[in-house]
Amino acid sequence: MNEIVEASAPPVSEPKPIVIEKETEEDDAISSADISAVSGTPDIQVTLFWNDDVDLDLHVTDPYNEEIYYKHKTSASGGILDRDNMCTNWVQNAPENIIWPENKAPSGHYKIKVVYYADCASHPDPITFTVKVYIKGQEFDYPMTISPPENPSGGIIVWEFNYPNVKALTLRGNVGYYTGLGPYRDNDNTRVNAKHFLVQLQKGTDDTLLGQGYTDSNGNFVINIDNPGADGVIPVLYAYHKWDVGETGRTQLTSRELRVIRQGTSLSGLVDVYSWKLGGSPQQFSDGDHTFVGSLDVPKGEQFERACWLLDDLNRVFLYTPGDPGGCTIKWSPTSTDGCFFSYSDKLVHMRADDPITTDNGAIHEYGHNIMYNVWNNAILLTDCPDTGHWITQAYGPICAWKEGWTEFLPLAVNNDPIYHVIKVGTVETSVDLENAVVEGSSETWAKGDQCEGRVAGALWDQLDNTPTEGTDAYSFGFNPIWYAMVNNGAVVKDFKKFWRVWLGKGNSIYSANCLLQNTIDYWPSRSIALRTNNGQYVCADGGGGHELVADRNWIGSWETFKLIDLGNSNVVLRASNGQFVCAESGGGGVIVADRNHFDAWETFKLVDFGNGNIALRANNGQYVCARNGGGGLVIAKSDAVGKWETFELIDLTPTPVALRASNGQYVCAEYGGGDGVVANRNARSIWETFNLINLLDGNVALQAYNGQYLCAENGGGYPVVANHNWIGEWETFKLIDLGSGNVALQANNGQYVCAEFGGGDVVTANRNIRSTWETFGLSHVSLSPAKSDDSLTTERGNASISGRSECSVCASR
Repeated sequence: MNEIVEASAPPVSEPKPIVIEKETEEDDAISSADISAVSGTPDIQVTLFWNDDVDLDLHVTDPYNEEIYYKHKTSASGGILDRDNMCTNWVQNAPENIIWPENKAPSGHYKIKVVYYADCASHPDPITFTVKVYIKGQEFDYPMTISPPENPSGGIIVWEFNYPNVKALTLRGNVGYYTGLGPYRDNDNTRVNAKHFLVQLQKGTDDTLLGQGYTDSNGNFVINIDNPGADGVIPVLYAYHKWDVGETGRTQLTSRELRVIRQGTSLSGLVDVYSWKLGGSPQQFSDGDHTFVGSLDVPKGEQFERACWLLDDLNRVFLYTPGDPGGCTIKWSPTSTDGCFFSYSDKLVHMRADDPITTDNGAIHEYGHNIMYNVWNNAILLTDCPDTGHWITQAYGPICAWKEGWTEFLPLAVNNDPIYHVIKVGTVETSVDLENAVVEGSSETWAKGDQCEGRVAGALWDQLDNTPTEGTDAYSFGFNPIWYAMVNNGAVVKDFKKFWRVWLGKGNSIYSANCLLQNTIDYWPSRSIALRTNNGQYVCADGGGGHELVADRNWIGSWETFKLIDLGNSNVVLRASNGQFVCAESGGGGVIVADRNHFDAWETFKLVDFGNGNIALRANNGQYVCARNGGGGLVIAKSDAVGKWETFELIDLTPTPVALRASNGQYVCAEYGGGDGVVANRNARSIWETFNLINLLDGNVALQAYNGQYLCAENGGGYPVVANHNWIGEWETFKLIDLGSGNVALQANNGQYVCAEFGGGDVVTANRNIRSTWETFGLSHVSLSPAKSDDSLTTERGNASISGRSECSVCASR
């Protein structure tokens, strides 16, 4: 018989049809299934035999698409795998057998596959194996070879047959097509195997269907048919695959169709699906096992090869995802001008004529939109993307950023490449590096936060990132948790903030926050704080970060200000003004530094709250943070108990917007929003008349002008008040005295009162020794416009009459 590969010498000990008896100790040693109750001669016996100590696995799919293999050793139809001969306890001359006991095998189609799982002892490839199939006493032998594949789940299809009526002719072939190197597929310089395509064998005279099957991950097919004799056989390749449970091992999957059509709106079957007759003229064969003669490749330059590229894109996504992404149909023709987008109306991905050429990202991106529709039970996520289009570096809205960010991330994940290849026009190529937020050949500024699709895509990539580096990119969580957080058990995830909540709700690591922070997305409850030691001095990250912490400052400036991020359960991290995180080296026991680009266990502290603003910080090793000598030197984490040196006053620098009115009713104003003098002569309030009031404890406050500078009583009092200082020290600290009825007085460091000269209409000074009407101010809180509710944007479901589309920047020039 002709085989798909060169036949090799059979193994030393050939297996025979087996009468199953009690398991032996040897069987137990190599992970056997319980077949002790089975007796008699099997209806079907498939035996895999090999001599080299590598881990090969036998797979057989039954007529119900249930696959029997090492993880699923018995099927509902009665099939049984007797052992898994694997590397950890490999035994020579111990074949793997899959059997259906006597009178148990169901009628229908069976598929036999062998997978090269692992090399146990560094053997050179290829590896020789033999599969023997016994069907009702008829023996079929298949000696073959196999090499380590890129995808261990792929394997080689050995044979497909129908039971009990095994047909007279088995035909094999290998199918390929041509594509370009790299992301842009506009030249035919590389042959690739047609993986997971439908092949029909048709009668050469009238196209009658004789049989069909799918190519495997090597482009091979094996189809068993009745011999048409002189009419001959011609193979036909379809840009189509119907995935079933037996092929994927996904129990929630029923069947999903991936298709490329030339016209129409069909969503299932072979109507309008691209096809190509392979190999030229029909070929004639005698009964037996044969391989088609000559090339079955799609010729270079044929339009059909573009349909092949598109189906391969869909197949790669389908096989990459761990759950059920649902089916997808792409509508494309060589003359189409309609694309590229996923339409909620006809449920099709529309591609323009040249879209398959430009980049594989286009089809994968649009399948990503189709996936969102599928996994959320046909929910249509209404978008806030502009009608005029969108671009990866810009901010439009949280829903637009999430939808497009996810679908821009998906091709990065499938291709394991952080470069998002956008478009090729002529010889001009555009790509976006989402690892580093750079558009090729451009210096454009990226928007920040979760309303920018490129930032969302970058954050998702950094969560996946199979090759993490140091710094904020030191994490790799893989694709699966990202997938399941997006799917969310079928409930709509309408923006990236919701995705993050689902991510945490599923028990994923809080430290993936670093991946978001790297992409300017910050969701953590945080506030600006300062820490005052027992001697009254403040903790400082010298240089704003990058150095050891000290406790020797008499004021609060940017270096003495930290962002306190609440991780829950009293766990917090501290971030210096340069963005680096505070770390107790080795988790505690030594110095504390502010030089980490991400946070993990050493950067996490337990906050112990003693009330009245007093706290302690406990490092990962259980020791407490301590200001040596109560302040004036280094900050370390070496104390086993809390005393005065380990107690800090936590000053919440979170501002409260307020306005101040002099006794004549005019508003206090920081001229030019800060950087100059302070007056009380405005009849209306705007940004220059609004101040951030910061509570410094013990009745003390600071006032911050619009430009971020602080109000200062020069020399601590006795002079005009100005708004031009960049820190909070004694001169920038005022005692706030509540006079009731919304009135307050402000007392400078020297004890003198702040005064609106003449009760308003002139400058503000801090030079009065007694308080009267000119030293009394009305204080009012300024209300900010409330943000739109997190749940204010909705979805629509099902077959709603919506002509919307999800059109993407990937396929369009800007």
